Amino acid sequence: MADISYVKQKSQKGLGDAIYCAKKHVGGEPFAVLLGDTITKGSTLCTKQLIDIYKKYDSPVISIKKLPKEKIERYGVINGEEIEKNIFKIKNLIEKPLYHQAPSNLAILGRYILTSDIFDKIEDTEPGIGGKIQLTDALSKLDSIYGTLFDGKTYDMKNRFEWLKASIDFAIEDNNTKIELLNFMKEFI
Repeated sequence: MADISYVKQKSQKGLGDAIYCAKKHVGGEPFAVLLGDTITKGSTLCTKQLIDIYKKYDSPVISIKKLPKEKIERYGVINGEEIEKNIFKIKNLIEKPLYHQAPSNLAILGRYILTSDIFDKIEDTEPGIGGKIQLTDALSKLDSIYGTLFDGKTYDMKNRFEWLKASIDFAIEDNNTKIELLNFMKEFI
């Protein structure tokens, strides 16, 4: 079973600072970070994909996805080399670049397997975009990090329509709610 802990960030100083708050719970073990503003759905769980790649390369790994250029400015973006199908050795990460300055269209998805050395990198990271400690900036200081394209659907929970689509997709797959949901939707058609 997983050992699940949570901590409360005392003030909003950025995702890097939020991760740093968990330092005392992690010790020297690798750990998963799952941001709640993104929901994933696939035949293989996103975190399972990350764990498998972590085990193969013994290095931190993040989930990435291809985005259209108009959405790039809302995400951290990687610059990397594809070393095998859908797996990238990351050279650099940039937080929320302008789309014409982005090194790729491969955005950070909000799922990570990290190692305890990230805490030293966060300590050495100055505030970045928005005056906050950006996890992306700390990740770019790691000696080795990989990215993998998630093989499934993602939903951006900051977007109301994406939230609705996620709710419907999951409800349709649940035999306990499918018929009731379809009957409800027929009222609007």
